[in-house]
Amino acid sequence: MQLQCPLCRAPLHRHAASGGAYCDNKHHFDKAPEGYLDLIPGKHSPKEGESRALMRARRHWLESGALAPLTEAIADQLPAGGGELILLGCGEGYLSRALAGRRPDWTTIGIERAKNAVFAAAKAQPGAEFVLADPGKPPLLPGSATALLLEATPKTRLNALPPLLAPGGWLLLFSQGPRHHWQLRSHINPDAREHPAAWPCVPGLREAARSRCHFEVGMDQESRALMLATSPLAWRTNNAQRHDYQQHGGDHLEHDYLLTLWQAP
Repeated sequence: MQLQCPLCRAPLHRHAASGGAYCDNKHHFDKAPEGYLDLIPGKHSPKEGESRALMRARRHWLESGALAPLTEAIADQLPAGGGELILLGCGEGYLSRALAGRRPDWTTIGIERAKNAVFAAAKAQPGAEFVLADPGKPPLLPGSATALLLEATPKTRLNALPPLLAPGGWLLLFSQGPRHHWQLRSHINPDAREHPAAWPCVPGLREAARSRCHFEVGMDQESRALMLATSPLAWRTNNAQRHDYQQHGGDHLEHDYLLTLWQAP
């Protein structure tokens, strides 16, 4: 992974002994004792992290194996040959750990701006590399990335991704499909309507493959409580709606993801 200085955009060099980084303009960045490289200058605000309750709920949800089918679909979509796979917005490292076991030909590297999340990722996967930085503006040298993986949302600036890829580099996107969390969505809003699948388009790249990953997860009161804690859909509900879903929300929940693989010329 070829990084650039977040202050002056000059290439960063790595210090072999300390694991830190520096540029020719004498900007230095330390590797935290917890094992990640800190590329956010200045003091960190507590608001840049995630709440302990959210991280705990997400960890329980992921470790239950709820998203194992998505992990398998991503692993299957990755091209042969391997290399460095940079996860933009790696969170607490669940996908990094899962893909490292499923596709050892790819070396996973995570970029995340929530300090406590990247701390947890580095602690859980000591052999991997993690960087504290804004994944929306990743500190990567243009034209250097072998492969990028991220969840695309309506706020994702897709046109900013192709310049980061090396010639022949890969971009793997996954985004929510029309049936994603449908039981929760329709419970909150009985008038909700299903819309056609919105496949992303990335100008300047060739679409190499696409697939849809649709599966159901069994739910009980405990798992519905975890979903209420982790889903942005539930964050907009009132206490009565949350209580009603936890008690009577149904015994399954659909997950629907659209996966697209793109290649740079």
